[in-house]
Parts: sequence; structure tokens; C-alpha cells
Amino acid sequence: MKEEIEVSDATLNAVVRKERILNQEVSDASAMVLKVYKHFSGKGLGLFPLKTYGSISELVNRLPQSKVTYLDDNFVRNPKFDPFIRDSVTGQRQVDWSNQTLDNLSLDFSKEVVNAVLHAVEELLDHNPSGRYPYSVPWNITLKRPMSLAEVIESMGKHISNNKV
Repeated sequence: MKEEIEVSDATLNAVVRKERILNQEVSDASAMVLKVYKHFSGKGLGLFPLKTYGSISELVNRLPQSKVTYLDDNFVRNPKFDPFIRDSVTGQRQVDWSNQTLDNLSLDFSKEVVNAVLHAVEELLDHNPSGRYPYSVPWNITLKRPMSLAEVIESMGKHISNNKV
């Protein structure tokens, strides 16, 4: 029995190591895809749409850039700003309207601005919990979800062959 446990532990460790290696390879490939995308975008060739998580860019046209930067630096990217609490029964994230910082934000800006900040923070918590900085992903507009690596490569291949890049 002890030998079986040791064998299964060794097998589990090997599988975990292999999974880490594969995850790193996928991560490296994804980074390379975005690098290629930026190269072609710099030449005026957008290969596919990008969605930026944690962006308050929808406010850029309605607010002066200085205010957008203020909101971004002091709220969206600030890890000390946590406007949410967890429901003790469901575990779901809820806005903590009693939060003093959030209350001050509500006094200084419209409800639309407060909601945009809350949405951006929530996106970052959901999609980038290790860091509070916006990042872009290739976006499938039709299915309203991030593109898989295979979809991105297929899109790039079609675009390159159609445009003889």
C-alpha cells in the first residue's frame, strides 16, 4: 500500500511539472502573438480586435485626460482601493457602498463614472488578480469572449495570406 502511494505521488508530481511547463509554453506563445500583433498594428494592419480589461477608456471622451489619469492611478490601479465585500452566504462580490473612499468618489463624480471605475476594478480582480494593471487580449466579437490561441493564429494566417504581408 505504501509503495502504491509513493508511485502515485511521483506520478502526480510529474504531471504537475508537465502542466507547469505546458502553461509556460502557452503563456510564451500568447506573449509572442501580442508582440506580432503590435508589429503589424504599427504598420496600420489590425489583425483582430482587442479588449482591454481594467480600462476606463469609455470615459476618455467625456472627461479631461487629467481626471481619467487621476481615476486610473488612485482607484483602478490602486490595490489599496477595495470597494467590494463578499456576501457571507453566497460568496459573491458586492459593492460596499459604506466604503468611505467609494463614498468620496461618489461625491466628486457622476454615477456613470463611479460605475465605470467599479467595472474596471472588478474586471481586474476577475481577470488579473495578481496585479492591478490593465491588459489587452484578442477578442472574439461574435462570441463576446477572448479568442483562443488557435483562433488568433488562424486569424493572423488569414490576414497575412490575404494581404501578402
